[in-house]
Amino acid sequence: MSSTLKTREALLALALTGCMGAAQAQSSYALTKLSEPFLGKHDIYGNAGQIDSQNRVTATGRYVSGFTLYSWGQNPGFTYTNYVSRWPASTAASVSPSKLITQAGSFSHQSSDGSKIFLILSAKPGHYYDTAKRQFVEVPAPGNSAHWAVNAVNDSGAMAGIDYDNQGIPSATGTRALRWTPGAAAPEVLPMGSEFDRSSASFINREGAVVGKVEEVGARLSRAVVWRESGAFEVLNNEPDTLSSPLGVTDSGDVLIWKEKVGTSESIYAVVSNGVTQSIAAPNPRDQLSRITINANGVVVGTVTQPSAPEGFRERGFIWKDGVFTDLTAWVTAKSLKLPQGAVISAAWQINAQGSILASLREANGTTSVVRLTAKP
Repeated sequence: MSSTLKTREALLALALTGCMGAAQAQSSYALTKLSEPFLGKHDIYGNAGQIDSQNRVTATGRYVSGFTLYSWGQNPGFTYTNYVSRWPASTAASVSPSKLITQAGSFSHQSSDGSKIFLILSAKPGHYYDTAKRQFVEVPAPGNSAHWAVNAVNDSGAMAGIDYDNQGIPSATGTRALRWTPGAAAPEVLPMGSEFDRSSASFINREGAVVGKVEEVGARLSRAVVWRESGAFEVLNNEPDTLSSPLGVTDSGDVLIWKEKVGTSESIYAVVSNGVTQSIAAPNPRDQLSRITINANGVVVGTVTQPSAPEGFRERGFIWKDGVFTDLTAWVTAKSLKLPQGAVISAAWQINAQGSILASLREANGTTSVVRLTAKP
């Protein structure tokens, strides 16, 4: 390698390090492969897995429960049973999960500290699992139905979601966004303007602010909204003929949204802060963003698809902070993380408040594994 090339690489690394140091306090990262359960598989992609504030990953583990010689439409092979599983906080090269709950079921979502877990479990509808008490806790029911769909919970136990109709399914004629605060007898119906007739709640932050969406009467256009902890209602996108949905909320109340002009297929992502909208865009306008999430401090991660890249190597994880869009492979390698030769971070699924990231690693031979990038101060 020429001295000129070495100098350019050193300057690039220095520039990346300086830029990233202002955006995030980490000095380095440790890479840990999240191994599959013994004699099993895992499902921790997308919304199916989450990393909590203690760097533990919770997701669905599929454990071998038998072997089927033949069943209609299937070839012989192992059968699996789903259990909510947790990968412990560790900076080892590889870790395996353990079953968090003895009853079979699939992971849905949890509080940011991992203490309250919602799962898909037919035997316990309308309940969540308290990891400290090691027991299921019933969710207070709204006054008009047996239970409601809780879509989000914060560390103090405040919850947000939507109500059900008398048949036990979300109402086809008008859903309502609900918020429940610990100690309240029942969830409260969150208000909306007279121009809207449907609402839903998707996220709740540490302070109790709820973000969701509403639909306009007749037009059926969805609008991303926020219900502040004070009770104030705010529409986050008033652009004509534009759909929008929330993708997350920070502890300070900034909201990550997706929006799209009706009749187009162009997806736009942005962070709305105190009425100011800041778009998130890849350096190349042809690149497409997906699977975008935001942490409590406003750091965004996701995946960018690059059509110009070779087939099979078009997806890369990215990180965004204060308007700076950075390739995640470059980000972590500038923080002294050594990846296998030719490997890249091909997707970023979630980032916690400490800056640790749930991601995918694609190696030079094309094999992909789920990894945790643990942030070190």
